Amino acid sequence: TTGTGLGFSGTFGPATVGVTVASASTADVGSATADPASNSTATSTTGLGVKLDLGDIDPFFSYGSYTALGSVSQTGVAYGGTELGLVYALGDDGITFYYGSYEETATTAGVAGETLKKTGMELGYNTAVGPAGLNVGYGSQNWAQTDGTYDGYSMTDIEVALTYSF
Repeated sequence: TTGTGLGFSGTFGPATVGVTVASASTADVGSATADPASNSTATSTTGLGVKLDLGDIDPFFSYGSYTALGSVSQTGVAYGGTELGLVYALGDDGITFYYGSYEETATTAGVAGETLKKTGMELGYNTAVGPAGLNVGYGSQNWAQTDGTYDGYSMTDIEVALTYSF
């Protein structure tokens, strides 16, 4: 089993950046009847995140991916996704916006299946008056997979929360 990875995080003026790259593999130690290289797995992952501090407006972006595959079974999975959004401060109030997309593909016997694609969006508002706080949010999520069981899945959500501190 071997693995290698590199992670970096730094701030450059108003930007904060984080990057991660890693990979790993395993191999059968072998036996009298098995070739040591015949049964192995391999994985890799990559991530990137960027946030800008622009005073009252803080936009952000992130990307991530992961893949894994077994050498004999040729069974594996691949994930990938991105997010984009911002947090906007308005005195004691605030607005949050988020949009994200995600894809997942499974592989069986070396044949990639139909990709499951998910998208989501959220919009929120929060305010405080003295010890009382109000948070209101709306979100939606959609899934698409033309030959799968998830095609056409859709969900919306509205949330209202009232808080009081004393």
